[in-house]
Amino acid sequence: MASAFIERFLERPKSHKVLFWIASLAFLIFVFWQYLYSPVSEKKAKLEGDKESLNKQISAERLVVRNLPKFREEVKALESLREMALNQLPYKRDMDGLLSSVTSLAKDSGLEVIRFAPGNEEIRDIYAERPIQLDFTGSFQQLMTFFDELSRLSRIISVTGINLKNPKGYQEEVQVGIDGSCKLLIYRQLEEDERIDTGSKEEDKFKRGKGKAPAVKRK
Repeated sequence: MASAFIERFLERPKSHKVLFWIASLAFLIFVFWQYLYSPVSEKKAKLEGDKESLNKQISAERLVVRNLPKFREEVKALESLREMALNQLPYKRDMDGLLSSVTSLAKDSGLEVIRFAPGNEEIRDIYAERPIQLDFTGSFQQLMTFFDELSRLSRIISVTGINLKNPKGYQEEVQVGIDGSCKLLIYRQLEEDERIDTGSKEEDKFKRGKGKAPAVKRK
């Protein structure tokens, strides 16, 4: 049967034979592309993409390793600054003395203290913050002297919300008199039990959020 097919094929015109061989070659090329070259090409492209991604990751990690000593120095410097700042914060037992010092500085600067009202303390991550409302009357120069004396304290105190009013003008070269108010923020270190409580509250908050059961929709 095969020989008969071959004989009939050989008897066909030359053009038919050429078309047959062209079709056969096209079929073989299609099979090669579909089942051999295309999968290999796709795999090669994927491997090249993975290689590029790995090269980028390696470059980034090499950069981190190269800069690691610098990062360590920066972290060490930041930790030193943090320790220096914390060392400037008083403990809870020292707060009354600090409040008394602030009042004395205001009076020694020549200001008349109308109101000195410490507010409620607020616990932050590693320190506690307490606002003080200060109302005063005096001269602008006396106020600047007071702020300068505050900046010379070994403790950290910030001044916000400065409000000046009722300037009384000059009288025979006497300095301008003003009424004013401002808010002082004083800071202290947390006691050990306060640090533990703060950490426990944050941990409990995290656990409650993490363990919260999903809501069930009713049909």
